[in-house]
Amino acid sequence: MQASHRLRDHFMDYFTNEVKSLRTLREISEHLVTAISYANYYISYDKKTVWMAGTTTGLCGLLVELDTTKDPSLPPWAFVFVSIGDCKCFKFDGVTQACQDITVGNRMNITDARDPGGRLGPHHKKGDPDLRNLELYWIGCNEGDMVLVVSDGVHDNLDPQCLGYEPSEFGLNVKAWDEIPIADCTKTKTKFMNEYITKIILGADKEDNEDIIGFNAGPNTKRIISPALASKRLIRHCQDITQKSRVWMEQNPQEALEHDYKKFPGKLDHTTVVACTVGCYDPNNEKPSQVQSLRPEVWPF
Repeated sequence: MQASHRLRDHFMDYFTNEVKSLRTLREISEHLVTAISYANYYISYDKKTVWMAGTTTGLCGLLVELDTTKDPSLPPWAFVFVSIGDCKCFKFDGVTQACQDITVGNRMNITDARDPGGRLGPHHKKGDPDLRNLELYWIGCNEGDMVLVVSDGVHDNLDPQCLGYEPSEFGLNVKAWDEIPIADCTKTKTKFMNEYITKIILGADKEDNEDIIGFNAGPNTKRIISPALASKRLIRHCQDITQKSRVWMEQNPQEALEHDYKKFPGKLDHTTVVACTVGCYDPNNEKPSQVQSLRPEVWPF
C-alpha cells in the first residue's frame, strides 16, 4: 500500500513541480518515463534496506488537448500514459457508447492472474524493479469520451476464464485456456471483455434495469453515463460476481477456496476504478450528480 501511495504522490509531484510546459507527445512520453523512475526511487527511499519497501503496479498518464490547427486530422484530445503491471485502461466512446481496451496484451501471461507482468519497487537482485511489460501508450479522444483506468480486481472479473466460461464456448477446440496460443487467447478475451464492460456501463447486463429505481424515468429514458455511474456499476458487478466466493470464505474461514471458476466465479482482489470525462472542466456548468452515493453497497442510488 505504501509503495502504491508513493508512486501516486511522487508522480503527481513530478508533473506539478518539475514540468512547466509540454509541447509534443514524444516530450510527454520522455517525462512519463522519468516520472516513473523518480517515483520508483522514492518507493524504497528512507528504508534501512531496499527489501523493506513494497512493490506496486501502476498506470499513470496525462489527458492533453492537442493543437489541430496545423493538422486537422488529429484528434482534439489524447490520453498519453505509461503502464507497468496489470492495470488496464478503457476508452468509452461518447458517440458509439462502446468500450475499447487500450492496453491489449499488457498482461504477458494472460491465463495466470497471479502474474502482473511487471512492478515497481524491489523485485530483482539488487532491488531492481520488474520492467518486463513497461509500455508507453496514447489514444486519441473526442470531447465527451470517457477514460476508465481499472485495477486487476476489476478487469479480471470481465475475463471469460475467471467467469467460468470454457474455450469451446468461443469456438476454440481445446480443453483449457492455457492450451490456446497467446495471440488467439488475447484476441478472444479482449473481444469478450470490450463487449461485456460496455454492457455493464450501459446497464444492459441487468434485465430488470433495477438501477433506475427511484427516478421518475420512463422505460425509454436514456441515462447519461457519467464517470460516477460507470464506476459504481463496475464495482457492483465485481461484488455480484464474487458473492459466492465471499460467502463461502466467511462460512469456512479455516479452509482454502476451491479453485473452480464455474463453482466460484470471479476473482477477489484490489478493486479500483478511476474515471473521467474528456474535455475542459468548467465548475460553473457543473450540475448536481444523480448519483447520491459512490458507496457500492448503497443501491439503488
